[in-house]
Amino acid sequence: MSNSNFDQNGVDKSGAHWLQYAAFVETAFNIYFGWVFFNDAGFHHFAIKNI
Repeated sequence: MSNSNFDQNGVDKSGAHWLQYAAFVETAFNIYFGWVFFNDAGFHHFAIKNI
């Protein structure tokens, strides 16, 4: 785990910070779960019931 492609500032060779990758993944999950919440009645009821 000590060998990573990020420098001490958290930037990789392409110039992207590791938090940019984390934000991309979080955005993708939010888009997917937002879509499934409003378009799948089973998931909608599951989510509402478990809140």
